[in-house]
Amino acid sequence: VIVSGAAGAAGPAPAPIAKAIGARPIALVRSDDDVPALETLGVEAIVRSDRDDLPAVVNELTGGKGANVATNAVGAPIFASLVQALGKDGRMVIFSAAAGRAADLDLFTFYRKRLTFYGLDTASFTLDRVGKILARIDPYIEAGRIREPGTVERFALADARAAYERVQSGHAGKVVIVTHP
Repeated sequence: VIVSGAAGAAGPAPAPIAKAIGARPIALVRSDDDVPALETLGVEAIVRSDRDDLPAVVNELTGGKGANVATNAVGAPIFASLVQALGKDGRMVIFSAAAGRAADLDLFTFYRKRLTFYGLDTASFTLDRVGKILARIDPYIEAGRIREPGTVERFALADARAAYERVQSGHAGKVVIVTHP
């Protein structure tokens, strides 16, 4: 699993989840400044988008098969390299276009690899949907296979609006909504 923006706001979540379910996460970061934030995530490799060849690294790590999944937390600038790094039947989950909205797609590569792209708009999630997601990963959290990030501010479920407002304010830390004490 390629986790782009692994040191960013949402990036630290996919890597430990992937590792907990038996995948081998590969972190894609912008620069060496992002590397210290990844020390506790247990990633297989760290690739820098400003200097490394992501498809080459992924092919080496996967024996030429490519990645099964890639998360795109950046947008257009990394789209092509993620497509190249995906293997047959690969899937890309795109949940941000902050660095660019329009990306070229080689249709030949798309259909030959049988790729699938998913758009993930978490802003449209209902509390019910979020609860179902959390219920699926809770056993991994309870077993200690997924740990919370270093800096966390907790909000009760009743204060979910305040939690989302805190995130939108640009707060530099993680915000967690808890359903039980």
